[in-house]
Amino acid sequence: MKARFLSGFLGAVAALTATASAAKEPLAHWPDEARATIESVLADAPEGSFAVFDADNTIWQNDLEESLLPFMEARGKLSPETLDPSLKPIPFHKGETLYGYYLRLCAIDDNLCYPWIAQVFSGHTLGELKGEVDALMARTAPIPVRYEENGKVVSGTVERPHIFEAQRELLDELRARGVHVYVVTAASEELARMVLSDPLYGLNLAPQDIVGVTMVLRDPESGALTTARSQVARGHFLDADYPAEKHMGMEMTSTLWAPNTWYQGKVAGIRTYIDAVNRPLLVAGDSPSDRAMLFEASGLRLWIDRSAAKTAALEEAKAARAKAQSESGQRVDADTNWLHLRQEQLAPRP
Repeated sequence: MKARFLSGFLGAVAALTATASAAKEPLAHWPDEARATIESVLADAPEGSFAVFDADNTIWQNDLEESLLPFMEARGKLSPETLDPSLKPIPFHKGETLYGYYLRLCAIDDNLCYPWIAQVFSGHTLGELKGEVDALMARTAPIPVRYEENGKVVSGTVERPHIFEAQRELLDELRARGVHVYVVTAASEELARMVLSDPLYGLNLAPQDIVGVTMVLRDPESGALTTARSQVARGHFLDADYPAEKHMGMEMTSTLWAPNTWYQGKVAGIRTYIDAVNRPLLVAGDSPSDRAMLFEASGLRLWIDRSAAKTAALEEAKAARAKAQSESGQRVDADTNWLHLRQEQLAPRP
């Protein structure tokens, strides 16, 4: 499993400028009106434009970490007993699963559970985690989960990510038009990279163009510490000096590396790692955590609608921001250049 990934990953690094095989028709899975809107924005795109996408529920349906967590727990790869003690800010309930514990943390605050679900995978090498991600992505059955609801333990299921064919097409079309594509995700950067940059999944993101929640990595042999972001900054990431084999042998620790890419931290990720001055031409997202970077878009704000409540909250945020812009004498643009699409319009399954 690991050898297969390394071969594919090295091939991706050697061909970062390659795109997926051309579709018969650009944006073929997009509704006509949405396709026309995107075409209009791309026709006027300035040279050097870039686009930023969220990953979970934006590029694919469902959440990578929220499915990987119960998947690995069921396989005996994660457990409350082996969890880093620093990741137990509240006591576990008797018999509680890691997934159920995560939901309880989210009920307290996203700023508690967002980092936690990236940190929970610490103690494993990236190669081990890649094997788990690939096994998850190959799964066809839903994943059982157990959690508390209204004081009672209930059972349910979650599903692994299903890539939106329409988004795959959009990524290819943006690159074909000279727009550089990045992902800024609130998920673990390393886990997201395992899907986004593996040729197996056909999304073709360059490994260095994924920005997410970054954990410090430890070399199990020497104890030396690094991060992917540090290696990118040094100009040695997945090259002869720091090859993919070495990277995949690194152990993920539970120590966070700033900036933390959720909510306003997504804008910090853009400014720190992508462009300190220029705004992205297009931004795509689906959740309140994506709002700050959606407002940064200069050309098109692509909202993936998966919840009436989240969309209603977005409309309130648009109105409030537009009002604040007007009252401060700024150009009012917070409520313009939006394209809303429901998940089912993006062809999530073959």
